[in-house]
Amino acid sequence: MLILWAVIVIAAVVALAVIGLWQPVRVTVEWTQQRGDTDAVLKISTLFGLIRYERTLVAVDTPQTDDGPAVRFRHRRPAVDGGSHESTFLTRGEVEHIVRNWHRWSRVLQSILRQVTYVLHQTHVEELTWRMRIGAGDAPATGVACGAAWAAAGTLVGWFSAHVRMQTRADLRIEPDFQNRDFASHLRCILWVRAGYAIVGGIGVVRAWRRRRAHGTPHSGPDEDGHGEHSRDGRRQHHHRRSG
Repeated sequence: MLILWAVIVIAAVVALAVIGLWQPVRVTVEWTQQRGDTDAVLKISTLFGLIRYERTLVAVDTPQTDDGPAVRFRHRRPAVDGGSHESTFLTRGEVEHIVRNWHRWSRVLQSILRQVTYVLHQTHVEELTWRMRIGAGDAPATGVACGAAWAAAGTLVGWFSAHVRMQTRADLRIEPDFQNRDFASHLRCILWVRAGYAIVGGIGVVRAWRRRRAHGTPHSGPDEDGHGEHSRDGRRQHHHRRSG
């Protein structure tokens, strides 16, 4: 009798594991750019919404740090996690290090890209829309800007569409504004992939990222300081107190 119950428990555990690996991981990405204002949202959910992750990018700016100018990405945690603001920095020194050691970094990035491509091939896209409005102040300059935007956006959307399973056609529209200097963009993408594929790809990315030390690349994991700010390089901490 004990053996029978053990078999039942093992079978139930295996069945739950299989169901979990077969569950879709749904991802929603939205990015809005209005002149100098940036707003982006990443939402991930699985297991019928029981597991959720959300991150909101509220601003991108270029402050001065102890290492010179840097790019700062300000993001906000979900309300259930306190809704606190955090910052991640990309410093000039880190960029220079990547450029100087590009032959080493390229190996790591190639390994990561292979894993990402593997997951993309198993990814189903339910919606992909991209709207842009571009104005350069006069008709000739606006026409050139819109043409360049069509070329760049079309290339990106074409590459992405070729590597995923599109369930609907991508909707790309660029509206010229011949009267004003203006730029606005809104990107929305909804996709899903089976949890098993996502886990395999994620393990591959982690392994490739850990092997970067063998290529002489620095540790770049984000570290949180007392003000909820991160640095891409664990050796540096930049303290920027935020008013309010």
